[in-house]
Amino acid sequence: HEPSGDAHSLDDLKDGPNPNSKPFYPYSTLIRYAIKGSPNQRLLLEDIYFALASRFPYFRNAPPGWKNSIRHNLSLNPCFEKIPRPLTDRGKGHYWTVNDS
Repeated sequence: HEPSGDAHSLDDLKDGPNPNSKPFYPYSTLIRYAIKGSPNQRLLLEDIYFALASRFPYFRNAPPGWKNSIRHNLSLNPCFEKIPRPLTDRGKGHYWTVNDS
């Protein structure tokens, strides 16, 4: 299921019949809308996890394997682009953004 053309963030995605069940969108769609809905249109991996768990109750209690699926999608899907963290930005990890070209 792909969202309608006017979806811009996770809040625009529809819930399934049971809000506690796994969302019926592919992980790549969930990641895309998490990133697109963020203020700078870039997120750290941990921020993507947080955004998904905040929007969809399923991810709060799901076995941790879904996080592996998120990392797999980010690494292998060419629409996701890794951006180095600025030297002035403390912490670890890279930012991820969506490359629509």
